Amino acid sequence: MDGPSAAVLVAVHRRAMRLEQGMDTNLCVRHMLDKAGLSPNAACQSMGRANGYVDQSLKRKGGIGAPALAEIAQACGYKLQLVGRGETLSIDPANKSAAENTQKAPRKGSMPLFGSGDTTWSIFTDGSELLAVTDPYEFPAFYHIGQCEDGKWHVLSVEEHNYAKEGEGELEHQLVRVRGLRQLHGDDKGWHEAFRAMDLYVNCESPEAKAKAEKRWQEVQENVARELAEAKGARYQKPERPPVERKPSSHCLLGGLFLTFGGDR
Repeated sequence: MDGPSAAVLVAVHRRAMRLEQGMDTNLCVRHMLDKAGLSPNAACQSMGRANGYVDQSLKRKGGIGAPALAEIAQACGYKLQLVGRGETLSIDPANKSAAENTQKAPRKGSMPLFGSGDTTWSIFTDGSELLAVTDPYEFPAFYHIGQCEDGKWHVLSVEEHNYAKEGEGELEHQLVRVRGLRQLHGDDKGWHEAFRAMDLYVNCESPEAKAKAEKRWQEVQENVARELAEAKGARYQKPERPPVERKPSSHCLLGGLFLTFGGDR
């Protein structure tokens, strides 16, 4: 009869023993992330923290503090509590003022846009397609990414909004939309495809990139035409040779030539 192997049963038994006996804070965080199906960076996004916050907390000397542990637990669907003497005390992840400041602080995308350090972007998925979203937590614009007939991934369309005209309601609607997406990271499926597609779009396929390429081509054509015209209009001039200084001969005649015309002397 088929069934789990002995190694699997031992691993499950050891894990159950560890849960019963307790675990340190790092193991506790990893267990909560595993149960919630979240990567460390996905948990950071859920908390409104910068990527790497959970990883840095795990590397901290002395373990994770109670407020940070409570915050991570909340993101994973858990609560941090003290149980004893007939009481159960819940530990809040952060006080009210700190939470308000976190919400008011503008969040940025995880990467600066190519060639524009002021614009940030991140890669998301809604479960059916890949999306690159610029300024995702402030004024999002959506770049829809898909695979074309050539087998490569490209930006298929760009969805931009004029929030100044459309109003606060539309901006809030799109921000809620972003919060409903799942952000991808470097080890997630589809991240590299979306990254290459966005790089190709910004540098080669976007209207701005095509306009820059056309301008460079026109400048090259104009420079070539000017150089040809200058070369055609210039007359050939024979190069002047420097004068050659002739030195007197070093040879001299030591004798003479005597001629006689008939008869005796």
